[in-house]
Amino acid sequence: MLNRSLPSSSLAKAVGTSYYVAPEVFDGVYKQKCDCWSIGCILYAMLTGVAPFDGETDAEILAKVKRGNYSVETLEDAGVTQPCMDFIAKLLTKDPNLRISSEDALKDPWITEHFNRNNADEKVADNVLAELGKFKTGKRL
Repeated sequence: MLNRSLPSSSLAKAVGTSYYVAPEVFDGVYKQKCDCWSIGCILYAMLTGVAPFDGETDAEILAKVKRGNYSVETLEDAGVTQPCMDFIAKLLTKDPNLRISSEDALKDPWITEHFNRNNADEKVADNVLAELGKFKTGKRL
C-alpha cells in the first residue's frame, strides 16, 4: 500500500549513488523531491551519454553535485530539444523547494507530448537507447 504521507515526510539517512544523489541529501534532511533530482540525472545521462555531474572520484562528483551546475552545452550538442532541456532544468533545480514534484513532472509538456500511450516518440526512444549504450560503456553504473 502506498504511503500517502511520504511526500511531506522528511528522511534523514544519506543513501545514494554519487552520480544521482540530490544536494539536499548532504544536509541530512530531504523529502521525495530528491528522487526527482535523480530522475533528472538519469534522463540527462540517457540523452547525452554522460552524467550531468561527472568526475574521476566520488569526492569530485559529489562536489559538483553540491554546486548543482551542469552543462547545457552537452545537452545542446546531443541534439536535445528545448522542451526537454526545460524539463531537465526543472528536475535538476538545486533548491528542492523550487524543484518540480513528481506529480507535476508527469504533467510536464515534454512528458505529455512524447510519452503518452497514443503518441510514443520513436526518435526520442532511439536516441535514448543509443546514448544509454555510450554511457554504459564509459562509466560504471
